[in-house]
Amino acid sequence: MSAGWTVPATVERVIDANTIACVLDLGWNLFLRQRVQLTGIKVARIHTDEGKAAKEFVVGIVSPGDWVTVVSKKILGNVDGWGRIEGAIRLSDDRDLSSLVIGEGLAEQA
Repeated sequence: MSAGWTVPATVERVIDANTIACVLDLGWNLFLRQRVQLTGIKVARIHTDEGKAAKEFVVGIVSPGDWVTVVSKKILGNVDGWGRIEGAIRLSDDRDLSSLVIGEGLAEQA
């Protein structure tokens, strides 16, 4: 992903396997509460057994209060119909969350 923004963030909650609610630290004491849709993966809907298993896996990796890095082409003014931005989430150990979900067989590459 060609990065436009790389910002530290705090996880608020895992909504489903590819949507994470975060508080983005934009600097200068400016914070943005935003839902991040993981780019590059296709996950089963949350109401299915596969979707629930995928969410459970993600919950085992990221928890409320965890520090992550959000990498997105555009953070401000570019949300989808559910109010999400598209972006990658890198964990504190620099692993990519999307890659972990795909590697576990719980998502497909989009």
